[in-house]
Amino acid sequence: MESFPDIAGIDRERAAKRLGQDRAMFLGLLELFIADNADAARRARSELARGERESAARRMHTLRSNAGFLCALDIMALASELEEAIERGDTQAALEAGLVELDRQISELVEAGAPWC
Repeated sequence: MESFPDIAGIDRERAAKRLGQDRAMFLGLLELFIADNADAARRARSELARGERESAARRMHTLRSNAGFLCALDIMALASELEEAIERGDTQAALEAGLVELDRQISELVEAGAPWC
């Protein structure tokens, strides 16, 4: 497990086990996660502002799945909560605190993961 990256925000042991200790696969997934999700909160916020709730909910669903592959458990849980809140019809104002927190968590993961990409 020494060679498996220890990145803040990711459950290293769970990720290593899930991916069969495949470091290259993990790094590829990390790179894809960063490329596809670094601005997920901003994009969801824009979709909500345009009334595209289904797109925003789908973005959170995809983010949840992508975070799950990496075992970024806090991001996964928050994306799930936001997806449910969007589908429930919560207002954008009610969602804002969650989106701010999501943006913070993703930014920290991007920064911690950048040296590995």
